[in-house]
Amino acid sequence: MADNPLVGRFDTGAVALVADVLRQALRPIRIRLVNRIGADVPMELVSCEFIQLGPLLERLYEEEVRLLARVRMSPAGLPILAGMDTPLLFRIMGMLMGESPWGEPAAVDHRPLTSTDVRVATRVLEDVVGGLEDGLPRTANQQLTLEKVSDDPRLDLGLSATAGMFDVKIQIGDAENPLGNVILGLPTSVVPRLFPDLPSERVDSAKAERQAARVLPIRVDAVAELARVKTTLSKLQQLTVGDTLPIGRLRQIEVRVRDRVALIGEPGLVDGVRCVRVIRNVHELGAPS
Repeated sequence: MADNPLVGRFDTGAVALVADVLRQALRPIRIRLVNRIGADVPMELVSCEFIQLGPLLERLYEEEVRLLARVRMSPAGLPILAGMDTPLLFRIMGMLMGESPWGEPAAVDHRPLTSTDVRVATRVLEDVVGGLEDGLPRTANQQLTLEKVSDDPRLDLGLSATAGMFDVKIQIGDAENPLGNVILGLPTSVVPRLFPDLPSERVDSAKAERQAARVLPIRVDAVAELARVKTTLSKLQQLTVGDTLPIGRLRQIEVRVRDRVALIGEPGLVDGVRCVRVIRNVHELGAPS
């Protein structure tokens, strides 16, 4: 099924439209989760960006999102990805056993997920999906059904690895004490289903700018990367305090957002504080590379 031209080359306006829907869904999602875990925890839409499905699944694996679910949007028939990271799952498990959401989490070693973990995660993801459905525009006339929950990072969505997706992160808990994150992956083809009254032509630039203004305040992590070094695990294990790890000559620094290079800069100092002077903007944040 072809994507709507609105997102054929990925407009910031399309990101803003989807982000608005997600903000509307935060309240019903939060109500369901509060009823589930018995604690009034805050919730925030942290990011909504464009990414291809293949790199998205790889990143989720690296970020310990070990529980994924396939959700079906009907009657459109579109698959949606939903997931939660391991820290959130373990915090919720602890809260269900009486732990305070505001205290220090109990130390949990990485362990294989149990059938109880999967059952609890299924209930939580059902709450997320139900709240998301409640937040959909009434004109969309779409229903969401949780089809499958799996700890397999290769969960089949029936989409190609190059399929365009809206990569959404929702933080559970406040910024100082985050419990973890809920992840959503929506194919770009959801836009004409969520907004059937939109004309098929691309959003005009003025409207796109107004819509983009609503999504730009979303926080993202910008990582200034000095260098990448290939070594072996045995050498890393042998390193002790005082040892050095050569990284070569430092000429440029890559500033990455969601592991995509956004800026190229030079290292420097301003008032005694390390900084990066931008020398090239690789691409607009949120645009495909």
